[in-house]
Amino acid sequence: GAQARPSEPVPVYVLPAPAPPPSKTTIEVKRLILPDGVESQIVEALRRSGGDPDEKWTRKGRRRKYGAYFHRVAGESFNNPNGDSRQSILAKAEVGRPVHFVPEPDNPHDPEAIRIYLDVGNGAGEQIGYLPRDSKLKPYVATGAIAAWLARVSPRDGIYGAVIYAIVKWEDR
Repeated sequence: GAQARPSEPVPVYVLPAPAPPPSKTTIEVKRLILPDGVESQIVEALRRSGGDPDEKWTRKGRRRKYGAYFHRVAGESFNNPNGDSRQSILAKAEVGRPVHFVPEPDNPHDPEAIRIYLDVGNGAGEQIGYLPRDSKLKPYVATGAIAAWLARVSPRDGIYGAVIYAIVKWEDR
């Protein structure tokens, strides 16, 4: 019979081919590009204290260009479709690693579901869960006006929970 292949990291980015035009199932993953040095400041602050690292740079006069949010991850206790345990992924996860959002329009439970992948390097990622159904971040994922990092991983009653830190770019006002 056929032998099972060892599990491999799931690609974080699924980019459309230049030609022919992408099919309806192709998903383009976009990520907000922040001003120079900002990402490293955020990662350093998250690793240092878990505090809110946006206070210094998100303010411009009385108008803010960016919003910053701590946001919980849903579904961390389930296994991924390839059998990998999200709990095992979170147990070894490093705070400050980038996370990426991938819409899952063919999800039978929620056609607006958005998977969250932890960046493990080399363009690969491992799914750690989903954005909650009622997440206010969903519109930013659709436009690519979001960047996020793993902010906290904490065990509670033997189950790891995760929190991400997301930066979104507001529309010019």
